[in-house]
Amino acid sequence: MQRVDIKDEIQGEWNKLLDQFTVFSHIMLLMGLVIAFALIFNTIAVNVIERGREVATMRTIWVRMKTIVRMATLENLTIGPWA
Repeated sequence: MQRVDIKDEIQGEWNKLLDQFTVFSHIMLLMGLVIAFALIFNTIAVNVIERGREVATMRTIWVRMKTIVRMATLENLTIGPWA
């Protein structure tokens, strides 16, 4: 059995495969971003919940909310990459 391959058909098939790969790559990138966001959100939420008493204590000694938010943000940015 002999076969004749036409260059344009081969190129068309490769282009279809590359388009499918591009879609797959974008889906995987989107999933990675969603998982990263969920991980960071969970870490920050747990940290804030665990610090409830600490925040309440600081508020009773008249620490401004702006200062508390700044300290919590700095802590989350410091701990975040290793969580």
